[in-house]
Amino acid sequence: MGLVEQAQGSRSRYQALADKTAYWLTIVAITVDSITFFVWLGLSDLVFAVNRTITVLVITCPHALG
Repeated sequence: MGLVEQAQGSRSRYQALADKTAYWLTIVAITVDSITFFVWLGLSDLVFAVNRTITVLVITCPHALG
């Protein structure tokens, strides 16, 4: 039981790398999403801009919705 507790309490290098990668993927997805929103808002109406924004967000990074 001690080994299980130790394994659950520690993190591997790969888990830390995956967390960093997921963080930066989220930042990039939200940035691209914001750019998409403002570009389409300038070119079209609000409903179309929101539609395209959500589409880009879901495609680029579904976990960014959370």
